[in-house]
Amino acid sequence: MNVFSLSSSSGPADRSGGGLTLTCRRVIQETHDVKTFVLSPKSGQLGPFKAGQFIMLNLVVGGAAVVRNYSISSPPTRPDDLRITVKRVPSGLASNWLHDNLEQGSEIGIVARPAPSPGTTCRASGRFSSPAAAA
Repeated sequence: MNVFSLSSSSGPADRSGGGLTLTCRRVIQETHDVKTFVLSPKSGQLGPFKAGQFIMLNLVVGGAAVVRNYSISSPPTRPDDLRITVKRVPSGLASNWLHDNLEQGSEIGIVARPAPSPGTTCRASGRFSSPAAAA
């Protein structure tokens, strides 16, 4: 799994399975059905991330808890500028909620996950490899 992990400098995140609160700094309307959301931590800092990683959004939609994965669309060279780009899917619970509700100043949660083992890579085939497994 190539999920974004919170670093030790992430601030007061609840690491017992909770997460971190992000504030939406900006919403960019890319096309009629695609928006980019620029997010930053409410307090503390996000750790570095790699290309291809994703975050797990912790949403409440219609009173129900919903967790959805979204790829980070900003480059790793901009760790304080975390962006996700979301296409509205007509029957999509989370994508519609994000398009209709997430605006500048809104807060949203991400799920905390432990950092993957150093050197772990997810290949295009879907198989994982690590230096220890190759030895």
